[in-house]
Amino acid sequence: MGRYVLGRLAAAIPTLLLLTLAAFLLNSAARGDPAANALRAGGQEPTPEAIAAYREQLGLDDPLPVRYVNWLGDALRGDFGQSYLDQREVSEILGERIGPTLRLGLAAFVFMTVLGIGSGIVFGLFAHTWIDYSGRVTSLLLASVPSFWLALLLITYVAEKWQLLPVAGYGGIRYMILPVIALSLGPAASLMRFTRSAMIEVWRQDYVRTARAKGLGQTFLVFRHALPNALLPIVTLLGLRFGQLPPGRS
Repeated sequence: MGRYVLGRLAAAIPTLLLLTLAAFLLNSAARGDPAANALRAGGQEPTPEAIAAYREQLGLDDPLPVRYVNWLGDALRGDFGQSYLDQREVSEILGERIGPTLRLGLAAFVFMTVLGIGSGIVFGLFAHTWIDYSGRVTSLLLASVPSFWLALLLITYVAEKWQLLPVAGYGGIRYMILPVIALSLGPAASLMRFTRSAMIEVWRQDYVRTARAKGLGQTFLVFRHALPNALLPIVTLLGLRFGQLPPGRS
């Protein structure tokens, strides 16, 4: 088992190196001169001499392979350098944003889980009725809508037109409502369909029919017998969905 794990980790090293190289090349190919942009941030047009001196200070005059090796070595030591624009440590900037990002991701994950599993249970219990059909159509529409387009709709109507919730900033729960909805509705729709199918399958099992014949209440059956047995594939899907929420897809 240990050799297998080590082999898998070793096989992942080339992929990780390719990802770091792609990230470095994309950053290097970004439009504009980082040195000139950083000096212009002060509000004045820099001289060519100042730009050249700052490029040398940042190491931008070195060949691209040398810059990549230096950047990768520093990153492996936990040193991500300084921002070109405000000369602050990148680790400091990330530290300021990682907290709100994690809170947003956790809130979206919890909302997705509660909404997806809860509605999936309801639609599974009312399978092949108008409640089930309306839920399936709604979930299909939500699963087909990209999160960025849903976010634009929420910004346009909820924030700008109706002015019900703020669209920018971070100052409490009200600022998280729109991002959480935009991020979680699509995954919740897929989770609902998955939960519905699992509940229908479990609800047909002999032990559930036997428990119903004994006169056990439906709520007891759902939460004591049906849902625990339906959760195994659902938990697997939740693990995949967790990686697709912030910071995974932010």
